[in-house]
Parts: sequence; structure tokens; C-alpha cells
Amino acid sequence: MKSIHRYLLFSLIAALLFGTLLISLFLYKKSKHEINELYDSNMQALASVINAQYLSFNAIHQPISGVGKHSQRKEIHREEEFLVQIWKLSGEYVYASHPLIDFPRQAQSGFFTTRHKQKKWRVYTLETDQGFIQISQPQTARNLYIGELAAGLIFPLLLQIPLIGAFIWIAVGKSLRPLQRVSTAIQSRSAVSLDHLPTESLPIEICPVIDELNHLLTRLGKALAMQQSFTADAAHELRTPLAALQLQVDTLARSQDDVERHTAVTALQRGIMRAGSLVNQLLTLARLGPEFSRQSDIVELNQIVRAEIEQHLDQAVARHIDLGFSAAEPIFLEAHAASLHIMLSNLIDNAIRYSPENGKVDIRTYYTDAEVVLEVQDNASPIGSQDRERIFERFYRGSSSNGVSGSGLGLAIVADIVQQHHACITVKTRCDVLGNTFIVSFPKLSLATTLI
Repeated sequence: MKSIHRYLLFSLIAALLFGTLLISLFLYKKSKHEINELYDSNMQALASVINAQYLSFNAIHQPISGVGKHSQRKEIHREEEFLVQIWKLSGEYVYASHPLIDFPRQAQSGFFTTRHKQKKWRVYTLETDQGFIQISQPQTARNLYIGELAAGLIFPLLLQIPLIGAFIWIAVGKSLRPLQRVSTAIQSRSAVSLDHLPTESLPIEICPVIDELNHLLTRLGKALAMQQSFTADAAHELRTPLAALQLQVDTLARSQDDVERHTAVTALQRGIMRAGSLVNQLLTLARLGPEFSRQSDIVELNQIVRAEIEQHLDQAVARHIDLGFSAAEPIFLEAHAASLHIMLSNLIDNAIRYSPENGKVDIRTYYTDAEVVLEVQDNASPIGSQDRERIFERFYRGSSSNGVSGSGLGLAIVADIVQQHHACITVKTRCDVLGNTFIVSFPKLSLATTLI
């Protein structure tokens, strides 16, 4: 498991170390460049002074002013020292500030770097009318001073690492403290506590997460409430068919002849079918959750209508119902195909069962300016205004049921599917003939979605 605290600490401290390293490298290179330029300038100035003071090398018979006494050392270790050598044009060796150092005259003029006895030397040669002035310095002497200067500059940078590191440690720990408070608040809650988490005094970066979590708790609360309501309603509704089955079994057990037994068996079969239908409807209603509706795709509505009409042809024929369908063009919408099948199945089944024999059920699909419309028309008794407001409630069966068997869940399932598709459903009484019209209006696909 990854730790944000550890990741931030390691990342920031690594960035600090890397930045310090880059700055140190830059300071070292910059110092080296500046020091080399400074010493080169000194060498050039020293050669110019010597050339200005002595116009004739023949006059040299004592140490040159500004150079100092002859050194008897064989090495130059101090960075401020130079090896000064003078030759006449004839090649006669006139002067050396360090006579014991064997360094030959270089043929090249100006500044250059050469190697002598496995050591690098920085050399400046000035050619005059009287001879040659050569100023030399071993690179090791320069490097010594460059190292000391760079160490003086880099040491404060290295000293800042533990100081800034400690500050980073404290800052990261303090910044993540609100997350620890939120974590503690969540851990201290019981499994049934769905109260919103407080967002006061929280950083603005954490507030969106807490807000989304609170929205999730709200949705979860609604889902649990619906689940509890569904469980209570289902338990209540299952009592009636189970009690009826028990009575029918008792009647069958008390039957004394074949006629009574046949009647009891027939009633028991009808009861089992009603109970099975109720259980299937309950299972369908239970699985129509929010996640089920999000698995949407572009579907052709007329194909789904034709498939459901084929599934209900036998039912319609058995009751001599004329089952018709009219559609002017293909109808496309964004929906979950399986949900639409369930919705249409319940609407068609409801229309067939409540329409009288030799009746007619018509299904239409068409476009409007902003919607996709599905209509299911039946010849059932008109639904009153009072029932019309409640027919989509679970287990509600209106006064116009006229003894038709049902669980009161079919239209509740239709309403759930319609809501999940952000559509709406209305019921109107037909004006031309006796019956009702169920109208489902879906949002029309945008042009961009259609092109995709």
C-alpha cells in the first residue's frame, strides 16, 4: 500500500538534493571559470608591467620589481605565485623567478595550456622587440584555490539540506493531518451511519472529495431506504399468495372425489402461477438498480418493439386481441436494451390483460422536435384521475382492475426504467374509443451522439 506521506517526503527531499547538486555543480564551474579568467588577467597584467619597466633586457642585473626575490623552491604550490621567465631575442635566458624549476620556453604566443612533466600549466607568452616574457602557473595551484572557494560557496548549500528537510517533514505532516482526521471520522462511524462528513476547516483540495463522498452517502441512504421499503412491501405482498396457496393445499387435502380434487388442483395451479409471476416481478424490480441503467448504448427502438410483440402474440391470440404496431422510420435513442425489453413487456402485457376480449392494442413510435415517443393504446376501462396518480406505485392496484389478476408491480417496474433513462411517462384517456394511452417520452439523441 502506497503512502502519500512517504511519497511526498521522498520526492521533496530528492528534489532538494538534486537541486542542491545542480546548484553546486553550477557554482563550481562558474567559480572555476571566473578564477581562471582572474589569473589569466593577472598574468597578462604582470607581463605588461615587466615589459613597461624594462625596455632593454641587457639592463637586468637584479630581481624585477613586483616579482620578488628569486625562489629556491622546485615547485609552485601557492595560487598567487607565478613562474616569470625572460629571454632575449637571441635566446639568452635572462631571468627566472624560480630558477630551480625547469620549464622551457614555449614557442606559442598568448594564452594557452600545455603539459610539462605530466602536469598541466597555464602559460602566457608576450613577445616584445627586446625578447620574450613568459608567465606560467601550474593548474594544480589554481585548482587548489578553486576548490577552497567552491567549498566555501557549497557548504551553506549543504547546510540547508537538513534544515529544509526538517521543514519539509513538518509541512508534509501538517498538510496531511486533515486526511487523518477524515480517516478517523470515517473509521469511528457505525455501519448504519450515513450522516454527512463535515467540510469545515478542510483544505480546498480535499473538499471536492468529501463533497462527492457525502453525495455518495446520500445516494446510499436513498438506496437503503428503497431496499428496506422494497423488502417490507415484498414480505407483505408475499403473505397473500402464500396464504392462498396454503388454503388451496388444505382444500385439495380435504377433497373427497375427483371433481373436487380437479377443482382444487386447478385453483392451486393458478395460485402457483400468480405467486411465480409475483416472484419474477420482484426479482426484476430488485435488479433494476442505478448501475443497471448506466450500461447504455445506441439502440433501435422499433426492433425492440417488434421483438416484444412476437413474445406476446400467443397471449394476444388467446384473448382475441388485435395487436398492432406502426412506425414511420427507424427510431434511435441512447438506452439500455434489456431495460427497454422489460418495460415494453410490462406495458404490452398490461394492455392485453386489461383490454376486453376481441379488443385492440396499438403501439406507435415517432419523433418530435426534442423527444422520442412510444405510445401503447389499449381498450381497457378508463383509468380515473385518482388512480392515475398512483398506478405507478409498487403493489398498487386501482379500482379499474375489474378482477384481473396481477401483483401491482408491472407499472412500478416501468416507472423505474423510465426514470433511469431520464424519460417521463404519462397516462391519458382515449378520446376516439374506450381505453387508455400510455405515453413514454425519451430524450432525443443529439447530432454529435448520432455521428459517434
